[in-house]
Amino acid sequence: AARRFRLLPSGTSAPPEILAHVARMGVRRRDDGQLTLKFDRGTLSDAIPRDVRAELAAIRCPLLYVRGEKSALVPPKAYEEVRALAPQAELAVVAGAYHHVMLDDPAGFAAAVLPSLA
Repeated sequence: AARRFRLLPSGTSAPPEILAHVARMGVRRRDDGQLTLKFDRGTLSDAIPRDVRAELAAIRCPLLYVRGEKSALVPPKAYEEVRALAPQAELAVVAGAYHHVMLDDPAGFAAAVLPSLA
């Protein structure tokens, strides 16, 4: 299972040992001995984008928008759209990280998030 593991989207700078750990922890053995994913596959089946503008506009608490600098899924202009709806949104870009920021640069992710939690 670990050999077949792939991130979606696939871009990452995460070390191979981190990806191997995620792969091992992301599966469980069923009663019949077969391996299955621990997460709900249905979360990946909905390819229809969802309009969340109303939800964003309703947020009143502080909001931190974290993106990986190299994310293929979240372009830089996406923050501008979020900020137009939620003016309190702050941006944190983790340099060199792809979409899976926590895997690509755990320390960079923590450095980006921790100040907003203080």
